[in-house]
Amino acid sequence: LWDMPNVIISPHSASTADSENWKLTDLFCDNLLRYLDGKDLRNVLNKKTLY
Repeated sequence: LWDMPNVIISPHSASTADSENWKLTDLFCDNLLRYLDGKDLRNVLNKKTLY
């Protein structure tokens, strides 16, 4: 999936607090725009340190 040009991988995230849902939505939208502009994404997992 990671290498397929017609697939966008997005995180599963859930919250019961409306304020958290807006934060997650804002982060996703910001990262989508960064991705489309060829910029580095925010909050990317470091695969070596796993955080």
